[in-house]
Amino acid sequence: MNSPQPYTVRLESKEKVSRNVYLVTFALITPATMVFAPGQHVLVRLAQGMNRSMSIASVPGDAGKILMCHDVSPMGPFSQWTIHAKVGDELTFFGPLGIFTMAPTSSRRKVFVATGTGIAPLRSMIRHALSEGDTSPIMLYWGLRHEEDLYWQEEFTALAAGHPNFQFLLTLSQSSESWAGTRGRVTDHVFKMEKDLVHSDFYLCGNRTMVEEMRTGLLAQNVPKEQIKTELFY
Repeated sequence: MNSPQPYTVRLESKEKVSRNVYLVTFALITPATMVFAPGQHVLVRLAQGMNRSMSIASVPGDAGKILMCHDVSPMGPFSQWTIHAKVGDELTFFGPLGIFTMAPTSSRRKVFVATGTGIAPLRSMIRHALSEGDTSPIMLYWGLRHEEDLYWQEEFTALAAGHPNFQFLLTLSQSSESWAGTRGRVTDHVFKMEKDLVHSDFYLCGNRTMVEEMRTGLLAQNVPKEQIKTELFY
């Protein structure tokens, strides 16, 4: 097996988009491009020798840019780096890594289920599929906790408006009384709304409880395990 390719990258932009989430864009320096499959991740090396796996939220062909979606609430070394980093700072990546990628030849309905920043690799997959003209039905379920955790909802709503084969449902599990949108656990909505589980492909990413609950429930409904792909974020 070949060793992962090292990349030198420079912080190009950093934007705090919710209570704990930053969108961080890196420009590739050496090499200047990265060939990756939507859904893959990179290993980020910090100066103190610590490594952190981070999913790529951008799509292939984004002109030498890598977008990441970082929840800093754990307040570990990489959270601290992100909070204090300045545009122009450099890092080393290794990658691309991982097999959490879309089945290239499947025409089945694609059901994406995310909690929190587990949305990052799913954004890459969905945007790439739509840009490549995928006409199979695509459904995204995204579970967050509070209104303060919201971001990207306008982006996915716009994608749904522009692509008849794409639908998007956002739900909050701990919303305030004033929240006018969908409420409840994301897993409950998936099993309530999806009518043909066996003939769908599932991509699950986020917290362990959600991923394991979804996988167990799908297997119990006779969904072939080959049609269930998972990635744990925490």
